[in-house]
Amino acid sequence: MMGNRLKIALAFLLAGSFTNLFSQSDYIASIKSKIDRDTILVGDQFYYTLVVNGQKGVKLQFPQVSDSLGNGVELIGKPKIDSIVTGNDVTITLQYLITAFDSGQHIVPDLPIVASLNGRTDSLVAERSTFFVNPVPKSCSQEDIYDIKPPIREPITISEIAPWAGLVIAIVALVGFLIMYLESRKKNKPFLNIFKPAEPPHLVALRELNKIREEKLWNTENHKYYYTRLVDTLRIYLEGRFGINAPEQTTSEILSEVNRVDYAFNGLKDQLQDLLFIADLVKFAKHTPLVAENEINLNFAIDFVNKTKLEEEVKVESTNEVTTPVQETIDEQKKLN
Repeated sequence: MMGNRLKIALAFLLAGSFTNLFSQSDYIASIKSKIDRDTILVGDQFYYTLVVNGQKGVKLQFPQVSDSLGNGVELIGKPKIDSIVTGNDVTITLQYLITAFDSGQHIVPDLPIVASLNGRTDSLVAERSTFFVNPVPKSCSQEDIYDIKPPIREPITISEIAPWAGLVIAIVALVGFLIMYLESRKKNKPFLNIFKPAEPPHLVALRELNKIREEKLWNTENHKYYYTRLVDTLRIYLEGRFGINAPEQTTSEILSEVNRVDYAFNGLKDQLQDLLFIADLVKFAKHTPLVAENEINLNFAIDFVNKTKLEEEVKVESTNEVTTPVQETIDEQKKLN
């Protein structure tokens, strides 16, 4: 009787040993889950953690997830993975930062992990974790949010209008003054009694010729300087009187232009030509004129200006008489005579 009982006990002991050995040989890894918080407000973030314990050398294949785990659970960023090896065991931790925007209870969806070791595979699924999302308190809810108010329209003040009005007035005044100035210049009249009309060219020429006579340049040995002053005076006069660009032209070019207005030269064209040629010869040291010749040429220049000048009639308001030419011309002639 005792022998049979001993055999039965030994049989059970051996069966348990084989069962335990078989279970250990089938073991690859285990998994469990946890969450940091079981209650949050809408939009709060917290960690959902998966912990895998397995034999050393186990290979894990994690599920591919996007920005949503499903069931209204949103994933923020990429999961964090960490591992710790202790003897023949390894612990792998996988952390997901998640949130939810719908109030109520939420269940984190299953995230199956495939474990492989020595040609054997196993699918690990953790226990489901649940959490509750509370709505936003009433003080911050949609009921207390209002549309943005439009800008308040205030009446335009004088201080805002004044700068623009002043600018418009200034522009109008400037345009008006510009028009008046151009009109007065076109008609050769003074502008607001500030701008004087251009002085007649014959007065300018007679004044310069008078200076040459007073300085007695015709009676010096510096013939080149004398004829340069004399001819330059006539060149400027021709430009102002007849519109000939004499200051920038050669003698031949001047004479060609003179032929256009020959009617106004009163038979003085040949004498003018002689004077210009003599000046060119003196300039290039090909002729040394006599003092008498210098004086004759000066007198001709004065006579040329007087005979070709533009006659002007000026009405004298006090006497209602017409004087020809202007008084300034008479004064210049008196000085030269």
